[in-house]
Amino acid sequence: MQYLPLTGAQQWLMGELLRYKRPGWVCLEFMVKTKQVMNEFAMKEAAWYLVARYENLRVKIYHKDGEWVQELFPLTESNIYGRYDLSQEKPDEQPAKMREICMKERDWLLPGRGNVIRIVYFKFSEKEGRIWFCVHHVVSDFVSMLILSGDFITAYNTILQGRELKRQAVTDYRRWMYILQGYARDVLFPAQYEYWISLPWEKAKLLPGDYPEQYGRAEVVDEALRSKRWLSAYKTCHQELSQQDTLKLLGRYGLEFEGILIAVFFMAMSTHRKVDCLDIAASHAGRNLLPADYEINENRLIGYIALVRVLLLTNPGYGNTTRDVHHVAEQIKNIPGGGTGYSMVVDYIKQDGLRQSYRNLRKNPQIFFNYLGATNRQGNNEEYEIVNEDIGQNLYPPEIKDSIFECSAAVNQGKLSITLTYIETYMKESTTTGILQLMASMLQTLVSEQEKEKAI
Repeated sequence: MQYLPLTGAQQWLMGELLRYKRPGWVCLEFMVKTKQVMNEFAMKEAAWYLVARYENLRVKIYHKDGEWVQELFPLTESNIYGRYDLSQEKPDEQPAKMREICMKERDWLLPGRGNVIRIVYFKFSEKEGRIWFCVHHVVSDFVSMLILSGDFITAYNTILQGRELKRQAVTDYRRWMYILQGYARDVLFPAQYEYWISLPWEKAKLLPGDYPEQYGRAEVVDEALRSKRWLSAYKTCHQELSQQDTLKLLGRYGLEFEGILIAVFFMAMSTHRKVDCLDIAASHAGRNLLPADYEINENRLIGYIALVRVLLLTNPGYGNTTRDVHHVAEQIKNIPGGGTGYSMVVDYIKQDGLRQSYRNLRKNPQIFFNYLGATNRQGNNEEYEIVNEDIGQNLYPPEIKDSIFECSAAVNQGKLSITLTYIETYMKESTTTGILQLMASMLQTLVSEQEKEKAI
């Protein structure tokens, strides 16, 4: 019997799943429309190629002796591929039937039973169908999903062309994990522990809501989040920046664009809610944690590798948008490892009391930021097209919610899209809209300042 190491994110998520009504619905998924005759043998072989290549797609994750373990099981026990022939259904009834099947398939995704990935083909007609990619979040993040779908299409085309697939199993994930554990213990912990405990955490305030008499204290907010009673109260507001302005910002800031977005998000909250210091958790792909001389290609790793960057930020108070945003972006750059080290050193604090004190440093960690990068659909062509269809994925509110305010940003088709998620019983829609409009105004100011600089 073989076991694979678990990331901190995996252990956290498995603990959360114990409280969820629908643990299988915590998944990443998308639908591809096929516009040609598909070879079902090649599709099944391509799916099997994935679980043969990536060992951590054939695992059972369960509790044993007080700890979470990830057990490898034989390839022959995998059940990755499925097909449903809907060609005999009336065309206007096919989507509803597909939706019903996808909902049942999600219920089947249970890591404890080894069910973590499904690739399902729906045949609509001889020349039209759908391929549904669905992977449980505990073994995949967004980047992994892109890698898997790309590898599936490549394998499918290779089989059609009669060429041989290289079926050697990839063990990069376990190698990366073992090296990362040693790196965190021997390098990060000695270098960063003192830094994190020395920060002025007491200055970080609870993001003020609109109902302070009910939710004015962090303990009350934390209890409401843990109890999941706010799940049905999450709402969203959206804003989009023009393609022209988005490209100007990308051209100016390049790899620092994400830091600028976080700075704008922070400054908008700080200004609108009149609070000087906030503790923000920002999602990180987890793919550049090791120095280059470790010679691990983290960009090709499959797994739930994403982790949280911890950012304690302060409003510099210059009263000038560009100067304030740039100052906050500089604060982010000056945080060791971009903030990734906070969650990586805790496991190497030997004394239980010190470890618990470390976990209690963050008094108000209920704000979340996630930048997905560019999510355009350049892969669309005459044969395949990524489509958004109602397959029941939004039927139930998501259960992974432990924040009172979230910002999600992505560049889609060249345009920056920003979504703010709030709790209507904590913050009014008008308040959230005001913060979003302030973000848009700040971004527009950065564009205008850039144009002025070019004109000089």
